[in-house]
Amino acid sequence: MQPFCIIRVTSLRRRKVNENLARASVHIASGYTPRSACGVTPRSWIEQEHIHSLCIVQVIAVGDTEYMKISADFTVIPDEYAKAAPLENCVDGTPIVSFPFYIDDLNPNARYLHWEFIDPDSIPVCGFEWIHWSVANMPVDALMYDFNDSHALAIPADFSRSMASMIPEALQGRNSSASKLVKSTNPAVSMRYNGPYPPDADHQYCLNVWGSERPIKGLSQGFWLNEMLRGLRNAEDAGVVDYGSIVLTGTV
Repeated sequence: MQPFCIIRVTSLRRRKVNENLARASVHIASGYTPRSACGVTPRSWIEQEHIHSLCIVQVIAVGDTEYMKISADFTVIPDEYAKAAPLENCVDGTPIVSFPFYIDDLNPNARYLHWEFIDPDSIPVCGFEWIHWSVANMPVDALMYDFNDSHALAIPADFSRSMASMIPEALQGRNSSASKLVKSTNPAVSMRYNGPYPPDADHQYCLNVWGSERPIKGLSQGFWLNEMLRGLRNAEDAGVVDYGSIVLTGTV
């Protein structure tokens, strides 16, 4: 088991904003050895002494973990959960049937799960990282186990739409459809999973999952993602003990 630090890095170089989620093993107080949650391994930050003038580093959570494993039966998100979804899987032209995935090797002290499904490749398109789905305060005990693997928690397909009736204590946040850019007022779209819909090229999407000992306080249905991340940063609040991620491709 290793100490870990989860951080979000915003680059200010050449006025371009580029956000990555990274997780790091803390070896000495003066630096981190980072590993990216979005599939990119950055250079050693210890060598980049100028990084503080070029980046904003936001610590999301610190704790001890062996890293949970996030997996899916695909690397390219299937059509039924994405841009080419059939009409019955869409609301207002937006794919809203969420894809299935698995959580393995979860820290036994984790009692709640929280996740975000985001698109960093949207930054050159719209100027910010597109939020496709966010979930907070999901009780681990409420989830189904994969009968083919007793160690894996299974998040079934279309979970986003069934959560409200199946697990009402779990919360879903607003996605970017609720932003001023799109202005969706339909909660079936703005407060649920929105499938990948890349307009310019294939995008790499990041599913980042946190495990905590306690639920995040002060959240309600339709929270904004920054509120969830703030709660995860507060060690006295949720008590993050585990973290995992997976990168999936959405096709144009």
